[in-house]
Amino acid sequence: MNSIDYYIKHSLFSDPGVHASYFAELPSDPEKLCKIIQGILLHFLDVPIEKRADFVTRMADMDLRFCEKILAKIIFLHDDSLLQSRQESKKLIGSCRDFSLLLCAILRHNNIPARLRFGFSTFQLPGFHHDQVLVEYWHAEQKGWCLADPRVNAIFRKRKKLHDNYCAHNVERHAFFTAGEAWLHCRQGSKNAEKFGTNAAREIRGWWYLRNKLIQDFAALNKMELLLWDCWGLMLSDSSDAFLNQVEQVELLDTIAKLTTQTAIDVAKINQVYLAQKELQVGNQVYCDSFAGQKGFQVIDSKGLVDLKRANKFLLTQ
Repeated sequence: MNSIDYYIKHSLFSDPGVHASYFAELPSDPEKLCKIIQGILLHFLDVPIEKRADFVTRMADMDLRFCEKILAKIIFLHDDSLLQSRQESKKLIGSCRDFSLLLCAILRHNNIPARLRFGFSTFQLPGFHHDQVLVEYWHAEQKGWCLADPRVNAIFRKRKKLHDNYCAHNVERHAFFTAGEAWLHCRQGSKNAEKFGTNAAREIRGWWYLRNKLIQDFAALNKMELLLWDCWGLMLSDSSDAFLNQVEQVELLDTIAKLTTQTAIDVAKINQVYLAQKELQVGNQVYCDSFAGQKGFQVIDSKGLVDLKRANKFLLTQ
């Protein structure tokens, strides 16, 4: 199966399920969709400081893994057309992953190939690459993959002093490193792993964090689009940079980094490597290191009915 056919189909996570009818009236144009999504989601960092106490109980909504559940909560807050922009109090609180998953879901619903990419921005913090999740979608006219960042709204533009040329629906490649690109740059010595991480204090950074984002990106390319703070397999093996002494592990990470940075993603190969390496696979449980909800190991199967070990194989062969 080629990447066009593979990424046009829903994953377990992007499937809108019983709420698919809400997508019926939405356009397929990524530029319009970015604005629509900004009208129904509110990034947790965009909540005004003076109102954050009022939003504390809703921050756990960022731990909703499935598009179907995200849509259910959006509808619960304000049952109206998704074309209708909500007031702040009626928007779902989300992270960049949630914005991107929703855009990915709508694009796939409109038969436009799309996939999530975990990586790092080049502009959010001076001299530091902050983690970020974008959407990569197939542009039929350009016959190539384009990046979209639906999280970029007016508030974000003003805070980050973005130039007018920063286009949310067609992000310039130099503004974003996929996790594989970041990993390879650091392995080759052209970038410093200590400059890649998360949070404004830059406390969470380094090789182990690059490794975790690389594994998340690899899973997303296998259509397993987990939360920013979900961990499994090799991600749980060591929370320091000591894993660099394990030659076989580093060689495996080098391999998947190269697979994820190909101009034309070899779907058959990434599926093959994913299924062959249990330490890369998403299982029935992940460790959720959420700062908004409950920390700990969680069963993540949808509705308690789907065994993700079987879902892995189903998703990779449909």
